[in-house]
Amino acid sequence: MPRADAAIDFKTEVVATSGIDFYAIWGVSASDVFAGGIGGVLYHYNGAAWSTISGYKALTKNDIRAFWGASGSDVYAVCSGNGNEKILHYDGSALAAVSITIPDEYPYADYLRDYGFLDIWGVSATEIYLVMGQAIYFFNGSTIERMPSEPPPGYPYPELSMYPAAIWGTSGSNIIAAGMDIYSYDGSKWHLMHDLADGLYFKDVWGSSAT
Repeated sequence: MPRADAAIDFKTEVVATSGIDFYAIWGVSASDVFAGGIGGVLYHYNGAAWSTISGYKALTKNDIRAFWGASGSDVYAVCSGNGNEKILHYDGSALAAVSITIPDEYPYADYLRDYGFLDIWGVSATEIYLVMGQAIYFFNGSTIERMPSEPPPGYPYPELSMYPAAIWGTSGSNIIAAGMDIYSYDGSKWHLMHDLADGLYFKDVWGSSAT
């Protein structure tokens, strides 16, 4: 009997000759793929070869943690690390830093300035969701705002309850965020789905449908 994974045939892609640590990969199609990692390095794959996206060295030294885009000419990358360059945008030809004003809320603002974002997912160019170590933010393409959430039962510090590291959804009314806990968003409010009291910590989340 053949193995269940017998049809899986992974191969190694040589992206660069020097050692680079990649943290994120995302694509629109097999010929339009983005990869990013330590020190802000950004690469693009056109279906035949990988090449660097020019301009990233001048924009950030922060690590690229995740990508999301509405299309291959409307791609966002989020960065972790200190500094102001938390979000980068690629329009299909040029890369630019997105200027954002961080809401002055303690302790979220300090944490966001020091550590940046960990993941991004969106519905459209004006409905984008970002996660950092202590909160989830909504980004409309120009401004960001923190989205409140309910803490686990009996948790004394609601502002530090989530520690989200990953986000994914099927629509603006069905989004999952995971970290120390798992939350769902119904379009109006974040709800606690599962309290990971056993000490687990998820760093990624993905699905093929709402179920």
